[in-house]
Amino acid sequence: MKIKTMRRELWPRVKKKRFYIDDIPAEDGRALRALFGLDEAGVGSERGYYGAWGLLCIDEIAAPLIIKNPRKSVKIVENGYRWVQIALDGEYFWMTAMFSETGELSEVYFDITDGNKLSDRGEPWFADMYLDVVTDSSGAVFVLDRDELDDALRTGDITRDQYDRSVTECEKLYRTLCEKKDEICEFCRRSFKKLKTLEEKDKENTMNDIIKAMKERRSIRNFKPDMPPKDLLEQIAEAGLWAANGRGQQAVITIAVTNKELRDRISDANRRIAGGPEGHDPFYGAPVIFVVLADSERITNVCDGSLVIGNMMLAAHSLGLGSIWIHRAKEEFEQDGFKQILKDLGIEGNWTGVGHCAVGYIYGEAPKAAPRKDGRVFFIE
Repeated sequence: MKIKTMRRELWPRVKKKRFYIDDIPAEDGRALRALFGLDEAGVGSERGYYGAWGLLCIDEIAAPLIIKNPRKSVKIVENGYRWVQIALDGEYFWMTAMFSETGELSEVYFDITDGNKLSDRGEPWFADMYLDVVTDSSGAVFVLDRDELDDALRTGDITRDQYDRSVTECEKLYRTLCEKKDEICEFCRRSFKKLKTLEEKDKENTMNDIIKAMKERRSIRNFKPDMPPKDLLEQIAEAGLWAANGRGQQAVITIAVTNKELRDRISDANRRIAGGPEGHDPFYGAPVIFVVLADSERITNVCDGSLVIGNMMLAAHSLGLGSIWIHRAKEEFEQDGFKQILKDLGIEGNWTGVGHCAVGYIYGEAPKAAPRKDGRVFFIE
């Protein structure tokens, strides 16, 4: 079974995207459960949680995605498209409504799931149970991938109980969608308008958020071993590309190390250079190391690389990750073994190691900020 999340992390078709998530408000949760004829008892009424909904904003794609449905072809991925995703707590289906760049509803798609679940980060995910129920602007309602469900049972990928539950859930959804398609589509449109406010608020608060991140970011010295999703790491690396640099030469490169063998090799070399004890990890368990190097011929190389690392640390914090700057990249990449890494990547020229930005999920609580010292700012008016 495939595991899917609202962020759609592993999706090479989409090059740039943004994501906003929130709990389903009680009013909307009750309305949605009533729309699908679901029992209210024991879900939101008792725990105050109806599930989550999110807005996926597709900003840049590698290629459009056009689906051939029974009555018409429907484009569901393009620059400027928005996906509304709704995961009701305690249920076995996941609803996705695709909107065009002009806000027109293209398709409503239901994944049958093995139960909507929450990750350690509090974000919803599901194991895909193959069956899908779909409606598009043609008005047709149809079921997809029954053959895949049958194959999964035959090969033992799922149990008979999972199979039977998925078929039952699919049949209920199909009947509901046939009877209440217009009402469900209208609910999706209202949800889209509400979730768009999260995107608009984010744009309004961008500058304030940057200053807030500057004040709240801390250097982390205790990381979880869990690897962050690649799309978050790509956003951190991209933030570094936008750092200010001497005369606009952009003479800084970043190597994102997620390979554990190389990560541990860098850690051990760094420990040796620092004279640390055997077994000490200078990167405090962070699973990702961004190594930043700058053109040795540029007189601003250290300044340029430092600005890149600063941007990446702020980006990591804004994405819910911890980071820390670790020195001694210069000494590492003066060694032949590390110079060979650059050659293997096809990087030519002379490069000076500026530093490392170690990144990962924070283990425990972030440290409190020390009070800022007075008397360090002077105005000449």
